[in-house]
Amino acid sequence: MKRINAIETGKEQMPSISIIIAAYNEETKIAQTLETVIAIFDKKKEKYGNYEIILVDDGSTDKTSEEANIVSKKYPQVKVVSSMPNKGKGFAIRKGMNEAKGDIFLLTDADLAYALNNVDPFLDACSLYDVAVGTRIHPESTYLMNYTSFKLIFFRHIISRFFNALVDFFFGIKQTDKQCGLKVMKKEIGKIIVSHGKINGFSYDVELFLIAKNRGSKIIELPVQVKYSDTDSKVRVWKHAPKMFLELLTIKYNQLKGVYGRK
Repeated sequence: MKRINAIETGKEQMPSISIIIAAYNEETKIAQTLETVIAIFDKKKEKYGNYEIILVDDGSTDKTSEEANIVSKKYPQVKVVSSMPNKGKGFAIRKGMNEAKGDIFLLTDADLAYALNNVDPFLDACSLYDVAVGTRIHPESTYLMNYTSFKLIFFRHIISRFFNALVDFFFGIKQTDKQCGLKVMKKEIGKIIVSHGKINGFSYDVELFLIAKNRGSKIIELPVQVKYSDTDSKVRVWKHAPKMFLELLTIKYNQLKGVYGRK
């Protein structure tokens, strides 16, 4: 990806990259997360231009917004958006994309489970593709985890494979990892997803792929470096799996109604 030059508009300098993070009850780590992202992308400015970070607080009941706002006062590239009450990750991501001004949208998780130091291949891919997505089952993907987490991550991997097979059956979406938290896309497809997306919960990724597929978008899958912690993830299998299945039925209903557009 060639550097996208920032556009001068009076005193405002438009960003090339919009980094969108949805957060829920992350008061203990959100400041560190933002500081880490700033440090990483400050080093990438020469290659990719300016950036902005849009932190969407999805109705947190703790001090996530307060902690994030402390950081935003130090760094003007950080924008904190509050969404009350809690509506779900899909809603928060769309809200963040709606606020974004960059030519490239980068979606990542608040726990920084996916290493952003090596995100350059995703950004570069956007010169040839509409969407670049991470896949945790890529042969070159790597995991960093505590040994005690192995059994749980193996169980979740099995559930994930079943979910992916179900999505393939319902929608013919062939991407191998529908719910990897690292996705990079051109602004144009991001804005279409904002205008057509309906799912507020964790299955919003499926809807995202379906909308992109219906537009004939070119999608590439890339390996990721994953730092896994069984305490960081907000997904609880037994709690969220039934909701996600119902969301898939809703997406199928919406598809049949033509809500997402057609090829």
